[in-house]
This record gives sequence, structure tokens and C-alpha cells, in this order.
Amino acid sequence: MNAVARLEQLDVGQDTIEQGFTALHSPALWRRANVRMIEKALSELSFEGVIVPQVETTDGGTQVFTLSLDGGGFRWHGRVNRWQQPIILPGSVVDLSSGEQAADATAVLAAVLAPLKLPAITLANYLRETLNTLAADTQMLASREGLRAIDWLALPGDRLQSLLDGHPKAIPSKGRIGWGVEDNLRYGPERAPAFQLQWLAVRHDVGRLNSTLDWDADRLVAASCAPSEHACLRERLAAATSRPENYWLLPVHPWQWQAVISPQFAQLLSDGRMIALGEAGDRYTPQQSLRTLNNIDRPERPNLKLPLTILNTSAYRGLPARYLAITPALSDWLQGLLASDALLTECNTAALAEPATAFVPHPVFHGLEGVPYQFDEMLGAVWRESTEQRRTAGQRILMASVLQQCDDNGVPLVTELIRASKLSTQEWLSRLFDLAVVPLYHLQARYGLGFIAHGQNLMLRFENEAPAGILLKDYQGDLFRADAAWATSEGLAPEV
Repeated sequence: MNAVARLEQLDVGQDTIEQGFTALHSPALWRRANVRMIEKALSELSFEGVIVPQVETTDGGTQVFTLSLDGGGFRWHGRVNRWQQPIILPGSVVDLSSGEQAADATAVLAAVLAPLKLPAITLANYLRETLNTLAADTQMLASREGLRAIDWLALPGDRLQSLLDGHPKAIPSKGRIGWGVEDNLRYGPERAPAFQLQWLAVRHDVGRLNSTLDWDADRLVAASCAPSEHACLRERLAAATSRPENYWLLPVHPWQWQAVISPQFAQLLSDGRMIALGEAGDRYTPQQSLRTLNNIDRPERPNLKLPLTILNTSAYRGLPARYLAITPALSDWLQGLLASDALLTECNTAALAEPATAFVPHPVFHGLEGVPYQFDEMLGAVWRESTEQRRTAGQRILMASVLQQCDDNGVPLVTELIRASKLSTQEWLSRLFDLAVVPLYHLQARYGLGFIAHGQNLMLRFENEAPAGILLKDYQGDLFRADAAWATSEGLAPEV
């Protein structure tokens, strides 16, 4: 069975928990994950100035980097890029104390961070996130084993993104504190699991739905449930209360339900202000960001962004009320702005609509002065337009981070895109910059809108594998407006 066929079997989450543990405890995969992590760590820490290796250039032009530490150090080969960051030749990092290839990422990090004299708890938590990241990386490496760059690009967009390395700068990028190995296998993106959502009935005076005029509570449920499933939820609600009209239905991530909502909202569940209705509806699979989910049964239906109270890349992945309250109005305004600007229209610049949100405040933590944010961002949702709604015939839509990705033989995926487009590299890149950089700059310089357009928030359109436009997404908390008289606010609701 070839690698692509094997992935198709995994695509609906048929792999077992036992297979996941086998991958985690594979000596070869564990070593590969550690070597990759060491190379990333030394490169990033050098770029940030945390460590300062000495650089020598040999007669052949090769650059050799040496980091001297008490009792040893590390040496590697590579080059310095335009941004003065060392790019490390894979497999070249040697531990000077042993003369062997460095292959223990936590030992390397502990050694290179020792001069900073970090508090023990800070270092321990950092290394804990590192070990969690290594565990997730072994799953990722196992899932994509044997795939070439051209094979990656033959996969559907949601399956392709599940195989990406993840955050290019954060070293422990998959820390996921709060999840165990089984949680990662059931809900992490690396093995593209499929799962149904839990559903809650929320009394109208307990939580709030925010939506644009053409979205109501029934339409939001229909986005995740076929008519028969929707009817089943209504039957469960009618069986639980004599006043079902007093409630609206909210989807909840299954991990969040059992680990957080069930205990932390027990008062509301016990007195009937919220009613647990169980699993129902379409199956979903996670995007790279973990809490945003694709509908795999009906891909054209909206994505769902649901809170996960786990610590990942330095933040708990909840949903804050202050953003949820303004998201639909902001989304509507942005749609109109993009459609009315001639340059943006010409560049095929658009944004995925976010027409509805929901938030349920915690009965104790909400409004409690000084409470850490994660205690009041536990229950809510964002409904986001699927890229399938924006994809025209012959197009594909991929996350911008695909352009940073290499296969496990070191071949960049972007080289395969360029080759297949029949354009020269210069033509292809010029088209990319014209259709991505120019619109983003125009939005900032003309309207005072600054988007954090990183590899997950920026979606790229391709036609015949050539750039054809961009889609902005996830902007409710990642959009900045210039505080200046010239920044456009016409038609923008005052509360936004």
C-alpha cells in the first residue's frame, strides 16, 4: 500500500489508540523528532540572541557554527540567511562532549538555557511542553512517512494541513498542556481524527448568541446537523424540559465537555439552566489550530471554532467574550469593505465570513476582578465560512504555511507548485507578492487595518497551481485598526 492510500484509510480516524502508542515509542521516530527539534531550537535561539555561536567559514565556503558551554557545547554546519538566522544542515549537530550526533532535545535545551538561570518552574514547564511537542511530532512523522512533496499536494486541503510541521518559530509548538497521549490521538490534527460534537441546550437568560440578520439559532444547528439529527436533539430537549422554547443549542468540543464544562458548569447543569443533550450531528476533524474544526461530512458547511482550555504556544485556547460580541458585525463590515475596493477586487482578496458567535459566561468567574482569562473563556463558539464555499471549479485553497513546508526528504512543497504551474519561479513569486503582499499593505496604508496574516490566518487560492488570490480568516482577535483620523471607520458599529 502506498503512502497516499494509507493516509486515505486514516482520514476518517480508523487508526487505533494502540497504533498511536506504537508510533510514540518507536526509537527511529523518537530520534528523528528529537534531531529536528534540536536543529529548530539552535536556529531559533541563535536568531533571538539567546545563544551566540561562533561562525567560521571553511575554504570550501561551508559555515561551521560552534556553541561553547561549560563542560562541552555543540557544533553544526549550515548557512546564515538574509535575516541573519542560521539554517542548519540536517543531521549535522554534534555534541562536543561526546563527539556523537545530538539526539536528546530536552538535554540540549537544558544545557543551552542553563546560563539564563531561569526559575526551576519556568524551565520545567518549558521542557514539559517540549516533551509533549516531541510526542505529537512522532505522530506527525508516522502519519506522513513515505510521502513525497508531490504526494502531499495530491491530498485534500484539510488532510494536507494536518501533516504540516506547525508553528515555524515556537520551539515547543505542540505543548498542549492538559492533554494526554490519547487526547492527542483522538483530537489532535496529526492523524486526522473524526469525531462528533457534544450539544448543550442553553437557557436564553444564561448565554448569548450573536449573529448577522440572516442567521438564527435553527440555522446554526443545521450547519452541523442533518434534519434527522436536528430532530433528535429537539426530542431529547423536549424530554428534558417542559419549556424547550426557552433554550438554544450550542455545540461543544467533546474533550472540553468532559474535562471542563461538565465539572466547571455543574451548577447550571444541575439546576436546568443548561441541559446536556449528548453527541449528535456531523463529524469534524481539527485544523492545525486544534480548536477550529472542519465538517468532513458536509465540507461546504461552516467551520466551528470551539474553546479548548489547554495551554498551547503560550496561551490557553479559549474564546473571549469581548471579541465574540463584535465578531458578526465586524465580519459584515469587512465583507462590504473588501467588495467595494477596486484594487482588492482586482486582486481577488476576500475574507471568510464569521456570521455568528455564542458565549456562555461562567456563573462565578465572569466579572470576578483579576481572574485569569482562561477561567472565563471556557464555553462559546464561532461559526466561520468554509473555504469550500469560496472555492470555484478548478481552484484549490491552501494555508499559506504550506509554502514553508518541506517533505521529509527536504523538498519544499512550493517547488512542486511552481513546477506544476508551468511558470518560472520569478513569475510565480511575483504573482504571489502581487496578490498577497500588495492587498495586505493596501489594507494597512489605505484603511488603517493591520491583519496578523501568518501561515494559518492567510489562505491562498491557486488556479493551475499558480497564485490566484487570498482569503483572510480568524480576524476577530487578530485585527488592528490604526488610531488615526485617516483610518476608515465608515459604517463600522461604534462598539466594534
